Amino acid sequence: MKKSILNIGKVLAKTEQKSINGGISQCDAYNHCSGSDFCCSGGGCKRIGASGVICDAEIPKPDDEFYH
Repeated sequence: MKKSILNIGKVLAKTEQKSINGGISQCDAYNHCSGSDFCCSGGGCKRIGASGVICDAEIPKPDDEFYH
């Protein structure tokens, strides 16, 4: 049984392994997430108000109004 389970799928390259994140969207370089209901928390985008979520500070992007 174990051998048949281990033979399912393919071996992933390191870059493919790194791209798998459990379905959690990743924050961009400025700690921004897409969608207004999400914030960057611990490197991943999490729903604001969810249990245990503490939002990281967002960094203004160079093209934000802050710089103009």
